[in-house]
Amino acid sequence: MYNYGIPFQENILAFLWRHPTFFFSYRDCVKPQYFEREEHIDIARIIFNYKDQFKNPPSLNVMKEEIKKLCEGSKIKIERKNEYEEILLTLAKMDIGDYEYLKEEIVKFGQKQALIEAVFKSADDLKAGTNFDAIKERINKATLVGHGVDHLGVDYFDTINERMADYDSDGEERIKTGNPLFDKV
Repeated sequence: MYNYGIPFQENILAFLWRHPTFFFSYRDCVKPQYFEREEHIDIARIIFNYKDQFKNPPSLNVMKEEIKKLCEGSKIKIERKNEYEEILLTLAKMDIGDYEYLKEEIVKFGQKQALIEAVFKSADDLKAGTNFDAIKERINKATLVGHGVDHLGVDYFDTINERMADYDSDGEERIKTGNPLFDKV
C-alpha cells in the first residue's frame, strides 16, 4: 500500500489515467492493489485494462460506463456507485502538473515494493538451497523497476513549442500557393 493519504493516491490515479506517457513508462511501479480504497483499486484496474487493450487513456464517458458495469454486477458496489462517480469527476478535474515530483515518489515506492516481493518469492528457494539463478533473476528484475523509458530519447510532446518556433523562423522563403490563407502557414 502507498504510504500516502487519499488525495495523493487520487493524484496518482489521475496521472495513470490522464498523463500521456506516465502509465506506459512507469506501470511496473504502480499496481492496483497498492491503493487503500476499494474504489481506487477498481478504477486503477479499469485504467490498466483499457490502456493495455487500446493503448490510449479512456474518456470520462468510457470510465463512467465501466463503473456502471462494475457496480451493476455487484450488490455491494451498486450502493457506492455515487462515490465512484464522484471520484471520477475529481480525477478528471485534478491538476496533474507535479509530474517530476510524483514520478520520483512513485518510483521510490515501486522499487521498495518490488524488492520486498522478490525477497519473499525467493525465500523458499533460499531455504531449499536450490534455484539460485531464479533468485538472482528476481532480484535483478526488481532492481530495474522504475527505470522508465521516457528518458531514452526525445519526447515529441515536450519539445513541440520549440519545434514549431523553428519551423516558423527557419529563414527559408516559401513558394506562394496563390491562396493567402495557405501562404501564411
